[in-house]
Amino acid sequence: MRRSYTHSVLALALVFAAAACDDSSSPFDADRDGGSAGTEDGGDTGDAGDLDMDSGGGDDGGQTDMAEGDGTVSDASPDAPTDDTLCQACEEDDDCAGEGSRCVEVAGENVCGIACTDDDDCPDNYKCDESDDGNQCVPTADSCGDCEDGDGDGYGVGAGCMGSDCDDGDEDVNPGADDVCDGVDNDCDDETDEGFVAEECGVGACASVSTCVEGDETACTPGDAADSDGTCDGIDDNCDGETDEGYEVVECGDGACANTSACEDGVETECAPLEAASDDDATCDGEDEDCDGQVDEDYVGEQCGAGACAAAGACVEGEAMCMPNDPIADDDSTCDGIDDDCDEETDEDYDGGGDDVACGFGVCRREASCVDGEVGCTPGEAEAEIDDTCDGVDQDCDGRVDDECNANGLSFVVSDQGDDFIHVDVLYEQEAPPDDENQQSRPRVIELRPVFPSALTLVNDGDPSIVRGPPLVEAQKEAQLLSEGDDTARILIISLDNATRIGPGVLVTMRFEKNGEDAPYAFSWNEERTTFAPPEANEILTLESADLE
Repeated sequence: MRRSYTHSVLALALVFAAAACDDSSSPFDADRDGGSAGTEDGGDTGDAGDLDMDSGGGDDGGQTDMAEGDGTVSDASPDAPTDDTLCQACEEDDDCAGEGSRCVEVAGENVCGIACTDDDDCPDNYKCDESDDGNQCVPTADSCGDCEDGDGDGYGVGAGCMGSDCDDGDEDVNPGADDVCDGVDNDCDDETDEGFVAEECGVGACASVSTCVEGDETACTPGDAADSDGTCDGIDDNCDGETDEGYEVVECGDGACANTSACEDGVETECAPLEAASDDDATCDGEDEDCDGQVDEDYVGEQCGAGACAAAGACVEGEAMCMPNDPIADDDSTCDGIDDDCDEETDEDYDGGGDDVACGFGVCRREASCVDGEVGCTPGEAEAEIDDTCDGVDQDCDGRVDDECNANGLSFVVSDQGDDFIHVDVLYEQEAPPDDENQQSRPRVIELRPVFPSALTLVNDGDPSIVRGPPLVEAQKEAQLLSEGDDTARILIISLDNATRIGPGVLVTMRFEKNGEDAPYAFSWNEERTTFAPPEANEILTLESADLE
């Protein structure tokens, strides 16, 4: 859209014409022919009335220069474009010469532009203004008029200036200048150094910036770094570009409860043990499920092996295993309730233990047996209530052979005597058994318990001299005095030949010394006198004075 306006440039040309005395000429030529205002051929003296974009006419090209602050002429007005219609007043596009030139609005006035693609297509002090109707070169100062600019920075007084200048004596001070740290309002906004951009240096806790104070800039200096960055605070304490990388986690809890503290975004989470996976640790998995610091301690493995080789399963480094023990013996002859040879049988080789653990007498004698690891022995039943048969067998199991057999008997016989001594033989009388060769009816051991008067003293000088008489028929025997008292003795008669037992005859001769007392002298038997004859089968001897020589 085009708007009509009063061509201010023409007015300026008239002003410049009035100043023709300083040999300046107008920047514009109204009739675009470079001729003089009074003639049509443009004389050498310049054309005050012309609007000439190409500096035509006169010694200086027809252009009147503005005085600089130091009295010189300013060239701040746009340079003459190559298209002589550029910046000329117009009402429509047809008023502008040149292909693609259009009538555009600049600073509220319609002037001609020229077609362009970018700023390089435009003359100096012109820019390529983008438009939907086509780009056009227009003045950079957005004005086709002149500019009174004392410092040459493009800012001053006049329509051709890029703007007013708050200090026209300093080219570094104008509305388009950058505001640096110098204590000066460089960009004319009534603020000082506000455009100062601080320089950054250092990282983390060492980060710093330069400063501007009353126009004095202080360079940026990084701060001092810490030795490490172990504090969880979100700060790079040691200034290495990493944050809290030296933080050391705290561990807590055992096994499945193990946990650690954490540092995230400068916030520390304290370590708290996790919940236990189980109340006990009975699973063999190498894990401490109950968090007591022990691994698999409640595991109970399956048993392997038998008897003494039995072993409980174990958990080793999270794996269940069982290794049987070695047998403790090659056989199982010990009665201990243990399968010593690990053949799944207990005490099967026990042999009864021999005579030392046998029990019972005579026909009741039995060998011991092993029951539930204990040696036991139960005697058999007796064959008779009394042992009155002379067969050498203990039928009533009382430990005495043929003790009820009346065919055997003991008697006292005086074998020798003197004024101060008397010798008494113990005579063993035996009725021959049915089979004269049957030695089982004869005893191996006879125990004598004689009772004698206190008027006699049994002579015992520590040797077997108490035994008198030749050995008994078909027997080698020994007599032992086991004990003696004031009126009794205990004498043991032992057969020294297991094949031939004690037969009839004098068993022993007892030597007594008379101690001054007179007869009678009575000899009898203690109730426990012998192991084979009842009291009534044994004679009791009483010696009267008449019987003594």
